[in-house]
Amino acid sequence: MRKRESKKMSEIKILEQVEHEQNEFYDPDKSNNGGGYHQPLKKTVFEYEGEEYEFIYDNMSCGDFGRRYTKTLYKNGVEIAKSVINEVDQDGYEEYEFCALIPLHMAMFRANLLTRHDFYEEYEEE
Repeated sequence: MRKRESKKMSEIKILEQVEHEQNEFYDPDKSNNGGGYHQPLKKTVFEYEGEEYEFIYDNMSCGDFGRRYTKTLYKNGVEIAKSVINEVDQDGYEEYEFCALIPLHMAMFRANLLTRHDFYEEYEEE
């Protein structure tokens, strides 16, 4: 009987997390459509496989009017991936650069920095 080797998945080590509210009128009682939307700007510095990264979550969502945020990953000050969701503006806009095939991106997903909605999905043409 062959012994199956298990692969250890690399994980993220959080070094620093900072969050501040961008909407000076934030009010949970008015957060759906009363102008008191929760619009946090979150910065997370983390280490992955001996390398340091910075991740910025810039949320400018507008309650019932829709989601609007950017999630950007930097290494050495250079942008290496991002996702952009804008359901607020009339035409809407989505851009995805995170990919489930990239181990770093999946580690970010496991660390709850990304959600499944942040990943690029390739659809087969019919």
